[in-house]
Parts: sequence; structure tokens; C-alpha cells
Amino acid sequence: MANYDAQSAVERELVLRLSSLLWRLRSTTTMETGLFEIQVEHSCEHRKGRQLLPSSPEVIHALF
Repeated sequence: MANYDAQSAVERELVLRLSSLLWRLRSTTTMETGLFEIQVEHSCEHRKGRQLLPSSPEVIHALF
């Protein structure tokens, strides 16, 4: 508040809203980064799981 030297109630309200929006943007970025990291981990685990399974032609050949 001191940095913006809000003089009126409207100015104080605008400063409060600005600080709230900036906080939300920063926290959203942090959450978004965390979600991307989770997605990457999930994709890596999924790929590792698929590599452990035999390929489709091998499965078909084993059945017949």
C-alpha cells in the first residue's frame, strides 16, 4: 500500500485488487508448473510400462 500511496478509498481498493490478482497469477503459475511435472512423470511411467510389454506381433504369434 505504501508503495502506491493510495489516497482515496477507490485507490486503496484498486491496490488491494491488484495485489490479489498478482498473487493469484503467481500461485497459478506455480500450480501449473506442478501439474506439468506430474504429467511428465505420468507419461514417463506409461512409456516404461509399454516398453515392458511384448510388441503386438509377438503377442499374436504366441497365441497361435
